[in-house]
Amino acid sequence: MKNWIIVLFLLITTSFPLSAQYKKIGGVNLASAEFGPQPESGIPALKRIQANWIALTPFAYMDSKTDPVIHYRTERNWWADIPENMVSVVQDARKYGFKLMLKPHFWVEGSGWAGTLTFEEEGWRTWEKNYEQFIMEQAQFAEDHKIEMFCFATELKSAVKNRPEFFTRIIRKIRSVYSGKLLYAANWDDYMRIPFWDQLDYIGVDAYFPVTETVTPSVDEVKTIWIDFANQLRDFSYRKRKQIIFTEYGYRSIDKPVWKQWEIEWVSDSLNVNLQAQVNGYEGLFQAVWDELWFAGGFLWKWYPEKVHYTGLKANSDYTPQDKPAEKTIAKWYGKIYNQTSTGSNKQSGK
Repeated sequence: MKNWIIVLFLLITTSFPLSAQYKKIGGVNLASAEFGPQPESGIPALKRIQANWIALTPFAYMDSKTDPVIHYRTERNWWADIPENMVSVVQDARKYGFKLMLKPHFWVEGSGWAGTLTFEEEGWRTWEKNYEQFIMEQAQFAEDHKIEMFCFATELKSAVKNRPEFFTRIIRKIRSVYSGKLLYAANWDDYMRIPFWDQLDYIGVDAYFPVTETVTPSVDEVKTIWIDFANQLRDFSYRKRKQIIFTEYGYRSIDKPVWKQWEIEWVSDSLNVNLQAQVNGYEGLFQAVWDELWFAGGFLWKWYPEKVHYTGLKANSDYTPQDKPAEKTIAKWYGKIYNQTSTGSNKQSGK
């Protein structure tokens, strides 16, 4: 038993050599401006929640999960999806002292999620060619604008499973042009099966774990159940000797917000708005993970630069915490970044 304790201590204290100077990431996934330049891209408002990082989230499009062609720079793109326009958002972010992650996404017509792409061999080759062209343009943009992190893919579950060699090759190619920190955003139920974590700087997890079906869960209920997920993430982090970033996390302001969030992605107006449930979801999550050494921080989903997207009933039931009570909860925890010099403890979650 004594030997096991010594081994565990050495593993924890040597896993993250830069942790003594590390500051948590208190980030947001910033939606692209849809209609054109916004007054400073809505970025100054992020100071209300004490954020210090912004993830830029340009989208490319696919006509279906069986059509391998990737469309970009089309009429479907929002204004700030396009690199030439995204430059102004980068400039605004730097003006206010934010660090940046570039995190491109795919939108699949008819389903939204790109995690179930299905092609024959020729289709996969077409998709790979399209993907490489798209992502290398994004990587070069990230390098040219000194963007600190590049998340080169998000929740491409079936693509990673079917084409692991392609991703290993594309990571090497990205490294040849991009000098910042590189990561991948794995779905919450898939992070343990990603074969290329050793090639990346962080483990990225989109942390939409199904916690509880309670309509308005209490903080203690969310925290208690989240601790089980946190312990699994902690153990995985130490095995891989890499910190974990929640590349996406967050809860809608609705009934049952911490349950199976993917089942209600297409529903908004018909759901009951529940602002307290959103607050309790965030508070319970933060209590479970924020002070853990394995947890490098995260990017909440999401924040809009245009007011039209976060006003009215639909927005009130959406993920954004803008102008909702959850802002104060987030600000309390993100504010710890500026009040503490350490990353947290080496303790096990829940102990």
